[in-house]
Amino acid sequence: AARLIASGGNAELGGALGSAAYDRIYSRSGVFTRVILESLGNRTKNQLRASSGGLAEDVDRRRVQRITDDFKDWHTLIKGERPNRPIDFMLQAYASVQENRSNAAFAPTPADDQMLGQALTALTRTNAGAPDVIARMNSAVATEFRTAAENATLAELTRALNDEVAQFCKTEIAPFYPFSGGSSRHLSPSIFGQFFGPGGKMDQFYSQHLAPYVIRTSDGLRADPGTAVGQRLSGSALAQFDRAQKIQRAFFASGSPTP
Repeated sequence: AARLIASGGNAELGGALGSAAYDRIYSRSGVFTRVILESLGNRTKNQLRASSGGLAEDVDRRRVQRITDDFKDWHTLIKGERPNRPIDFMLQAYASVQENRSNAAFAPTPADDQMLGQALTALTRTNAGAPDVIARMNSAVATEFRTAAENATLAELTRALNDEVAQFCKTEIAPFYPFSGGSSRHLSPSIFGQFFGPGGKMDQFYSQHLAPYVIRTSDGLRADPGTAVGQRLSGSALAQFDRAQKIQRAFFASGSPTP
């Protein structure tokens, strides 16, 4: 007992708590010794309980802090008053994209692509300060929609070119002189006007389909580098429309539908 008192209830005693050795010592001791053992044992238990409680509290505090830090950027999404919070602008951008695609599906107009681009730009602008996972999602959505829209526009351009220009040219223009040098049949002025004249096939296709994606230069028509669709247009196709416009200026200067 004296040795135990001298040790001050140190780790040696703590290690003996609950062990068979401690039980044997306790059972063989007198009343006074048992009182001392119980006192030292209780003090050690209280110290361990306090130590473990403080450690657990510190661990929990660090865990809470990590969670708070992980979600710190998410809190910025709802900072402020409606409808001027970052999340409100983000949801509005998504709503604009949805409305644009719905309108393009049921009542398409040449301005659809431009309006889509504006909506997607507004969406990616909300990436500033947003959590990385949200910013990456927004950017991926914008890329996907832009690519899909470009592909759909090019497919529509190809279809319209074939239906509105190529077929007419194949049957009504190409077989006749002067476009077929070996032909004895001359192209009639009215057909010539329907194809090359003001408001004709080539003019309508340019105005309705190509104009948003090309620019006029001193050297003729060029793809507009500021538009994704323009960057993917065929240079040879633009050259054909450039020649058609030169023919129109040469033979229809007065604006008449016939040369």
